[in-house]
Amino acid sequence: MSDERYFLQLMDETPDVMIVKNILKSPIGLSETLIKMLFENNYNQLNENLDEIKSFAGGIERAGYLSSHYGLASYYKFMFSFHQFFNSSFRARQGKVLENILKDILKNYCACDIVPGKPKETKKVIADLFNYVSPNLDADVVGVNSSDSKAIIIQLRSRDDTGGTTAKSSLVELLKEFLRNNKDSKIPILYLLAIWDARDSQQKNSTVEKVYSSLKDYLAKFTSKKGFFSDITKGIRLSNNLSIQLSYGITEISNTLYKWSNSSNNNIIKSVNNVIKSVENWDDLWISYAVSSLELDIKFTKEGSNVDLLNQYCKKLNLSFSNFQSYSVLVNSINEYAIRVSKEWKENYIPFQNPAEQYLYIRDLLFLKACHEKLSI
Repeated sequence: MSDERYFLQLMDETPDVMIVKNILKSPIGLSETLIKMLFENNYNQLNENLDEIKSFAGGIERAGYLSSHYGLASYYKFMFSFHQFFNSSFRARQGKVLENILKDILKNYCACDIVPGKPKETKKVIADLFNYVSPNLDADVVGVNSSDSKAIIIQLRSRDDTGGTTAKSSLVELLKEFLRNNKDSKIPILYLLAIWDARDSQQKNSTVEKVYSSLKDYLAKFTSKKGFFSDITKGIRLSNNLSIQLSYGITEISNTLYKWSNSSNNNIIKSVNNVIKSVENWDDLWISYAVSSLELDIKFTKEGSNVDLLNQYCKKLNLSFSNFQSYSVLVNSINEYAIRVSKEWKENYIPFQNPAEQYLYIRDLLFLKACHEKLSI
């Protein structure tokens, strides 16, 4: 197994790297926040954001009573707030990654020349397509193929077992508004309901039921309830230029995009997996999260800090990161620094006993330090 590291924050901004950074922009932003908190020791803000309910339902108030003489109790509040922050933040950000993957596919596989990036731009494209402005509703992903005069609107969910009835119905709120106001588009549009993870497909009937219930007042002249249930995964025309379809899982989504694109490019069928594979090799988030978790533990259980020690050793050995223009040069410097620091390191705060793992931990700290210094420029 390779011990190379791929920190997107530090890598040369080649076209391929920029594509990956754009897709992973939101979780990269989370890793940057973690790195800043780690190297600036700024975890108090997370405690301040905890609501009152968690003080009693999460046992935080009780731990506070004991914190003056018990490190575990002091640690608990910081641990609780830190992991809550990370998980809630990541949950919101993972949807952005899926949206960006689909935007990339529409651009590079489906010949869409218009793929808006920001919500404001997306609303404008939808308004142009329907000659109608929806003030409160928008779509997750929109693509327009001007040469073929067609468009696709995608409402995306990562899974189908969260959010309940409201979330399921919200998939078609925008479509419902078009139908309610008798708005048809200028060009043919596929309104695609895309459920990324199909593992909980037992929810599928429930989703179709909720979608049908939301739209039934506008479906009578197009399809029966039985027809809707049998045809929704194949596509149902709702007006001259507007159709709806439901796709479960990346295989169905890929096949739907392939058929919609009307292209002979079979690569579209493999496009989702290809894009996922292209963005798998990056280390910013998992290392910043894992190290932050461990260092928070060490701070309260051992009253130490490997970050502080690293900074002291770097100052003692006169180590600095001056070349952020070449990733290969920077990596060579970090590898050299890790060897030098490892030889000096005497303290036993590193949470691994194996010398090889201790070296890797010091090297990962150096990568994170380099990220922090670059963020501080």
